[in-house]
Amino acid sequence: ILADYNLGSWTGLEAFELMLQERHDVPFILVTGALGDQRAIECVKRGVTDYILKDQLDRLPLAINRAQEERVLRNEHLRSQAALEESEAKFRALADTIPMATFIEQSTHCHYANQAAERITGYSQDELLTMNFWQLILPDSRQSLTTVQNFQDRDWADSRHELKILTKDGQIRWLDEIGRASCRERV
Repeated sequence: ILADYNLGSWTGLEAFELMLQERHDVPFILVTGALGDQRAIECVKRGVTDYILKDQLDRLPLAINRAQEERVLRNEHLRSQAALEESEAKFRALADTIPMATFIEQSTHCHYANQAAERITGYSQDELLTMNFWQLILPDSRQSLTTVQNFQDRDWADSRHELKILTKDGQIRWLDEIGRASCRERV
């Protein structure tokens, strides 16, 4: 949309606000004879795509192209974000229905623990997300796992270990830990 700032009894900015209220996603460029710095800043802060002074109309094609490119990029980003959210929802639905505990950790920070992890450890998901898996493992299991991980740091072979953990209520449980270079799954 190309609109003059002065539209008689109302302004281009008011037209822009009406467009937003009606939820139209269209680039909006103000074309004006004079627009003070304060008004220009106010328009851009409110979301107007650009403004062109009437004595600089040679900038108009460039502004239109840039506005269209930005819209395409924004729509691609929104589609990517929606696809990512859908993929994460599918993963969570799957991970929450399997009976084995699944933890996703990066470095030493837990980013995800499924319902089975809560049931097996006795900790809530919120509690598990503030912990790292090492905090659950008993010291003798930590020692054997550390030795194997140091070896794996060199060649990242697949690994499988039986580990003892301490649940929230003080019970000792055995876990079968299956790991790969960047992914470790706890059963």
